Amino acid sequence: MAKSATPEPATFQRILGKMGSDFPAAERELSALAAAHPGSFEALFYLAFLYNFRKEPERAAVALERALAIRPDDPLATFNLAYCKHQLGHLKAALPLYDQAASLGNGQQVDAAIQAAAVRHQLGGIKGARQRYDDLLNRNASHAPALYGLLRCELDSGDRQAAARTAADLQGQISRRPDVATQLVSFSNRYDYHGWRVLDDKSRLATLLRTDDTSAFPYLPTTFVMPDEADALIAAHRQGDYWLAKPAKLFGGQGLRLFADPQEAPRQVDWAVQRYVADPLLVDGKKSHLRLFLLITEPRELGGYLWRGGIVRFAPEAYRLDAASLGDAARHVTNTVRFLDHPAMRLDGKTSSEGAGNVWQLVRFLERAHEQGFSSQTLWSRFDGLASGLLQRLARQEIFNTQARDCPAHAYAPKILGLDILLDATGKPWLLEIEVYPALSGGAAPAAQEAMTGLFQAAAAVMVDPYVTPSDDPQSKETEIARAQGFKRCETAAG
Repeated sequence: MAKSATPEPATFQRILGKMGSDFPAAERELSALAAAHPGSFEALFYLAFLYNFRKEPERAAVALERALAIRPDDPLATFNLAYCKHQLGHLKAALPLYDQAASLGNGQQVDAAIQAAAVRHQLGGIKGARQRYDDLLNRNASHAPALYGLLRCELDSGDRQAAARTAADLQGQISRRPDVATQLVSFSNRYDYHGWRVLDDKSRLATLLRTDDTSAFPYLPTTFVMPDEADALIAAHRQGDYWLAKPAKLFGGQGLRLFADPQEAPRQVDWAVQRYVADPLLVDGKKSHLRLFLLITEPRELGGYLWRGGIVRFAPEAYRLDAASLGDAARHVTNTVRFLDHPAMRLDGKTSSEGAGNVWQLVRFLERAHEQGFSSQTLWSRFDGLASGLLQRLARQEIFNTQARDCPAHAYAPKILGLDILLDATGKPWLLEIEVYPALSGGAAPAAQEAMTGLFQAAAAVMVDPYVTPSDDPQSKETEIARAQGFKRCETAAG
């Protein structure tokens, strides 16, 4: 009996439902479906969705091109292919695809039109971009991402009076409707400069943070990129060491493996192996990690702002490290999404003052750290040192300079990076990974939602308020507003 051209929708939903808990299994099943049903648009489309979710736009683009060969005028596939090209830095290829997606309708029509304007700006076509933002705003005068795109065009045109009017309009909308800040910040962070992608890969990040003389970034646990550095890993092993293997491109704590014998390290590509921080600072006997947020507003200034808020996530079970507990992820892994069904997982800590459940606001964690002898001032000084050191390494690797060279100054919106940090028992912060697209919804935990609402409001003010009044020194105004919104500026050596 011949196979149907397209599997049932329930089959795709079942497979996609595995992505949060077993991404490799979801990939295997979708790849098999696409191979078994080569004429299935849906199989290829969802396979591309999976690759995009794992931040592999190269593979996603190939799947989408095959899907569009089957259904050439599908608006969502066209938009997603444009997005992949955009993420790869292929702006001239992305532009006609965004234009096409905008003309085809569907729910992505407005986003496609905004991105078509944005790419024109990024390619230096400021006048054409400005006209398209005006066209969009003639249809919806209160669309925050379109207004912000227009503001950036006006700044790069040197039209400070027009920029001040647009900024004042945006500022008024944000003050009247708090959800506008959420819309503005989340949209801007999603469509970012393609050069940031390198930070999402744990293996590439480890390599990036090494200086020319190969000295290690002092806040990153000793890391080896597999399989090329397997021998170096074995040579670095000391009695009593434990090692953590991480899939370089997965998320949510998936695939983590803890072991004592370096011979057990995976030898495949796309794995990084780190020396395990065996003495974490515990609160109520449990291990945690901190999510801090670094806002980067303008690459030419070689600096960023570290927000004085954040989120702390706890493992569901008490920490223990011995041979018997190495496979017990609930004692070692702090990613909430991995343990949503664990009986000890609680997401009901409701306010900044509560230290209940497995997700807290940072302020409460710092109070508990103070009880163990670590003042907030001391810890923030260390966090600032980590963030400044990180920015210095990124500056040396030309991420800032490349963006500044490739496009007008305001062609890309400010960027929020999520820094996942572990504090050890001495109060030293360790950078576990960087999230280029940190979850900005807050998830199901009220404490996280409250924290993210504060971040949205603070970041939107830094993005918009410096331009409400024309100034010869908007950088100083930005720094002043950022400080008032709970940000601390972190400079690089070159800043």
